[in-house]
Amino acid sequence: MYFAIKRCVDKLGRIVLPKDMRNHYGIKTGDALEIVATENGILLKIHSESSRKEN
Repeated sequence: MYFAIKRCVDKLGRIVLPKDMRNHYGIKTGDALEIVATENGILLKIHSESSRKEN
């Protein structure tokens, strides 16, 4: 599946991942994402399950 969406960065440097995208990839509140700088841009990766905070 291909997702492409435009989001603006707020004054604190945050972006919001759309709910459909979070659901598709199983991203929950408290999950850790890895931010990787590449030659082609920025890559977001889901970090290991062990980093999930318990709610």
